[in-house]
Amino acid sequence: ERGDLDFVLTRREQGEGTGRLIWRDPLVWAASDGLEIVPGRPLRLCLLPAPCVYRTHGIAALDRIGRRWDVAYTAPSVLGLQAAALAGVGVAVLSRSAMIGGLRELTPEEGFPMLPELEVIVLGEDGPAAHLARPLLQLIIDSARQEFPAI
Repeated sequence: ERGDLDFVLTRREQGEGTGRLIWRDPLVWAASDGLEIVPGRPLRLCLLPAPCVYRTHGIAALDRIGRRWDVAYTAPSVLGLQAAALAGVGVAVLSRSAMIGGLRELTPEEGFPMLPELEVIVLGEDGPAAHLARPLLQLIIDSARQEFPAI
């Protein structure tokens, strides 16, 4: 809002706030291919620190279905969540675009509640440096669409 940044790519809840929608990215439950989830035991979660929309939605979804859980690891970044989930520390809440090899998406058929989609938006793209920032923004958008064709 102060114009200090040329543009910002960020996530928001569906339809909230300002900004131009770039793509929608569903949240998913992610676990290592070899992680055994034991029914009846608290689900071990790998989460980002609060406040975090991933964390909030994951915990709320489990609470709604009465699934017990505990925090096994709090990661400082999405990269940390991916690493913890790959190592089998627990189940992570990730955006589908952050799924990597060695992780599998856990489904409602396996007892995992659906999570919402978030919106990836751009803010501030019409600022004073728009003529310089727009080509970079377009490159980022085009690259994301190549990597994730559903975007």
